[in-house]
Amino acid sequence: MQLPGLPARDRRLYAFELTQVSSTRVIILGQDPYHSAGKANGLAFGIAEEWEGNRFHSSFSNIMYEVSRSSGFRTDTVAPEQFNKWATLESWARQGVLLTNTRLSVEEGQPLSHANLGWEELVAEELASRIRESNPILVAFGAEARKFFKKVLKVCGKNAEESSTLLAYSHPCKYSATRGSKYAKAFVGSNCFNEINKVLLSRGQESINWWQVSSK
Repeated sequence: MQLPGLPARDRRLYAFELTQVSSTRVIILGQDPYHSAGKANGLAFGIAEEWEGNRFHSSFSNIMYEVSRSSGFRTDTVAPEQFNKWATLESWARQGVLLTNTRLSVEEGQPLSHANLGWEELVAEELASRIRESNPILVAFGAEARKFFKKVLKVCGKNAEESSTLLAYSHPCKYSATRGSKYAKAFVGSNCFNEINKVLLSRGQESINWWQVSSK
């Protein structure tokens, strides 16, 4: 799709390219790519390695906090260049975690600006193919992602209680991270990454090493 905006056009399908259908074990779904220039890298919540801004901010900061609860790593012991490489989240993708948003591009400084332009249909089709073939764990970060998953499951002839496991949390952004609901746990303090690994282990699959640094 030849829309202007962020991230660069050659990165918009990167999540689907990096995590193949047959190897998809977990799908983490967000809303929009980062709308700061140079920050988005094509993976939901991943930050471009060369980005010069503050990674300890908003959604990513809360994700980092929850990963630290799961793995015990301390950011003050990690070299900046190693941390920047980890923050791309490419290592998650290579372990079978599809990181995508309901929309794959956005205008700089304008969240939701590319809603209803066709991305939702493309993403829904991709998710449906992976649910049918690989039966991955579905992880919704935010109410929109949870509703989106339920629509895709319905298309697949399933509901949230069948076949695919749907884990729902509030969005990790600063406005929502501590707000739970009857449909979703508050992201902060949820131990969501431990919960994902528990489901994987119950299926006889290897857990995800959330602190593994990307290697090509």
